[in-house]
Amino acid sequence: MENFSIKFSEKELELFDRLGFGYLADRIEPFVLYRTVAEDCFVNDLKGPEVESIRACLRAFQDANLRRLTPEWDSLIQFE
Repeated sequence: MENFSIKFSEKELELFDRLGFGYLADRIEPFVLYRTVAEDCFVNDLKGPEVESIRACLRAFQDANLRRLTPEWDSLIQFE
């Protein structure tokens, strides 16, 4: 089995913690985690800045216009 380390910024980890998914951060790939959280937000009709942050990050994944683990990516994550 391949040995690799999944990395997230502190801001990403806080976002996932706030949405109840922080425990998965060291278990699955970043895109899969973002997608899983987005599906949960949709199914449970969640609202708020954390949900909008997930939406913005997924949009950035889709558009491939920003790289994760950069200040620009972290600027998409808002808590207020």
